[in-house]
Amino acid sequence: MVRMTASRERSLEIPGWYQLKIKGSQDITSSHATVGIVVKDNPPRPTLNPETLEVKEGTSVKLTCSAAAPCPSHPPTLTWTPSLGAIKETLQENQNETKSMISMLTFNAAFLHHRKSISCTANYDEQAGKFG
Repeated sequence: MVRMTASRERSLEIPGWYQLKIKGSQDITSSHATVGIVVKDNPPRPTLNPETLEVKEGTSVKLTCSAAAPCPSHPPTLTWTPSLGAIKETLQENQNETKSMISMLTFNAAFLHHRKSISCTANYDEQAGKFG
């Protein structure tokens, strides 16, 4: 039996100072009026498919991990632990026009994998303060 878990490594935080501009009947801009903003985002955990799996030794196993990619120009990095074989990654457009990062791990089951946990972690980097 192979047990799989999904986790988020960290949330996105981009602290900084931004100038405040109020639009209305009179546009107001002041170099003295600033506001501190911390942007935090907690994307959902990655999804693993299948969640549990029982296979015989020598069987080819394909596991899929998917995570939301709210900023497609900087998709999350998906990491398999342990890394057991070939990994193929793609950025997929969903039916609701959102994007997901997909990682497929393929390996041959061996007795060494018996009762081992395999996890997929999604890491959302700040990307030096750039937004997608």
